[in-house]
Amino acid sequence: MLTKSEKKTLRIYEKYANGGEVDSTGLWADAFSMGVFRGFPAGGRLIDIGCGSGRAVPLLRDLMIEDEGYLGIDPSPAQVRLAKELHPLHKFEVGNIYDVGKKYPAHFDGFWCSCVLMHIPRHKLPKALRSLRTCLKEGAVGLISTPRGVGNVLNTDEMLLTLLEFDELTQFFTDAGFSSRLHSPYGDMILGEIQAV
Repeated sequence: MLTKSEKKTLRIYEKYANGGEVDSTGLWADAFSMGVFRGFPAGGRLIDIGCGSGRAVPLLRDLMIEDEGYLGIDPSPAQVRLAKELHPLHKFEVGNIYDVGKKYPAHFDGFWCSCVLMHIPRHKLPKALRSLRTCLKEGAVGLISTPRGVGNVLNTDEMLLTLLEFDELTQFFTDAGFSSRLHSPYGDMILGEIQAV
């Protein structure tokens, strides 16, 4: 069951997609992301949690991830429709982080989770991360990005954002069965190399 703030966030992203807005956040395969996926197995499967309009798809080749191993999920049907239009050779489905463990137990070799944790209420992060861990094979690797800070804030779209600092985020991952290496090269964002243990 989604909280009130999660439903509001979903409505905002539905509105963006219905208006044809594509996430303009610049993504590129930098040294950090390439390092996270350096040992990704040939023929491996990657789940993109909160894929939006498929913004991570252009990175797959640079990260040496085969197109057919990719699955993008997003809770917004409109975002998934837009992703399918923009990237017809890739697989997308409506879904959320809370359900991937039940639907895909021990299925994926890696994950991409960019700017998703910030939309999960703090009290639901343990459930979300346990579900994510359940859908991954042992040793699976992933990349996360989330705003750095303390408490909750409203952004310009009036979405409630969960802000985390290193210690708290590390503990959430440890408790869910991950090891994590976090850093903040841009000051206000945390990037993390995460591994299922």
